[in-house]
Amino acid sequence: MPNNLPNDPRDLKVIEGIGPKTEEILKEHGISNWIELSKTDVEHLRAILRSKGAPFSILDPTTWPEQARLAANAEWERLKQYQDYLIGGRG
Repeated sequence: MPNNLPNDPRDLKVIEGIGPKTEEILKEHGISNWIELSKTDVEHLRAILRSKGAPFSILDPTTWPEQARLAANAEWERLKQYQDYLIGGRG
């Protein structure tokens, strides 16, 4: 990771596959930081995204909780390696 490591746990855009609009949707549903995201069931995330229709319903949140766990634990090198492996939030 670069020298300027993320330090705001409310910045869900640190997670590969989450952009500004998706972050807004998650926060509307009470998922406002890395710890909350790390503890959220993938099926619940899918339900939230489906409820918003296209283009959100096609997003794959499978890796988001694990990425959020790494961010919450400040495991930046592991997070970067994981994200380098991912394409659009999918393994």
